[in-house]
Amino acid sequence: TKFFLGYQWMEAAKYIGLLGLIFPFVTVISRFCSELYRSLGRPKLSVLAQWLYILVLWPFVLWTVNFDFMVLCEAKVCAMLVFVFIHLIIMWTLLHVSPWQMIKPIFPIAAVSFVVILLSHILALVSDSVLWRISTAVITLGTYFIVVLMIPRKWTMVMNIRHLLMRKTQ
Repeated sequence: TKFFLGYQWMEAAKYIGLLGLIFPFVTVISRFCSELYRSLGRPKLSVLAQWLYILVLWPFVLWTVNFDFMVLCEAKVCAMLVFVFIHLIIMWTLLHVSPWQMIKPIFPIAAVSFVVILLSHILALVSDSVLWRISTAVITLGTYFIVVLMIPRKWTMVMNIRHLLMRKTQ
């Protein structure tokens, strides 16, 4: 964050990192659930989930605004996780869809992301130079894609995309 946004954003760096960590998961689950509600003819369940999220978020914000910025940021991230749990509970109780069946396809990518986060923290301990930060970004990005391609279904998906692209160029 310091490299891309400058030193004035250092207070927000942890929040940006937390959002980057949680936002993909929240987006995938909430969009999947919203589309499932709509496809089953029950779009009001999406509205219900959003209202329940607001009912959780509002007290979180009102309570944590009296503390410092990081407490507010962490509360926002926790509220986003609650939003995922709200969707999972609605799916389980009202639609009888197993939460594990929704999370299972995401789990391998989440595990790879966790490994890459650990790697980036370890590499950040080596040096604080700009060149090393750029090298760390390249190393972690390369590691992520190499490990993701080791997952059999992901490799098949990449090969299918490659074949589609090859057909369009011919």
